[in-house]
Amino acid sequence: MNKEGSIILLHHNPDDCTALCKSLTSSVYNNKCIGFTESGEATQYIVDNLSDIFILLQSTATPSVEIPNTRNMVYMHETFDTTKLPYTLLMLTQPKVTEKQYTFIHSYYIPDTVEKVTTTLSQVVAFWRDHMFPPKVMPVV
Repeated sequence: MNKEGSIILLHHNPDDCTALCKSLTSSVYNNKCIGFTESGEATQYIVDNLSDIFILLQSTATPSVEIPNTRNMVYMHETFDTTKLPYTLLMLTQPKVTEKQYTFIHSYYIPDTVEKVTTTLSQVVAFWRDHMFPPKVMPVV
């Protein structure tokens, strides 16, 4: 997982998308935020820049992003309010012979006011900046 990589934002409203990206880039972290309103454009960007992606934040009001050669796993944590963030997926690429596997986060959020969505998404970014994936598993003694 590239925690210094880009935050990809897929939001149905262009003005809100711009405002959300500005809010996310002015947070504590220095990740670049790239906003899209079309899922096809977001998908192509992700495929072309896979190793630079930290997290994909997608509004539930936009068509789904389909990233080829990936597996995903639903991730639940008590930190996330499922009324605002119904799904978080851990995306794992399937490596080709000469490439390594790569993991990034894909979170779906419920559209709301820019202020409320900014708060929710900032918390998601902060959570994943501070946590490891895959999580360390202690052996059973």
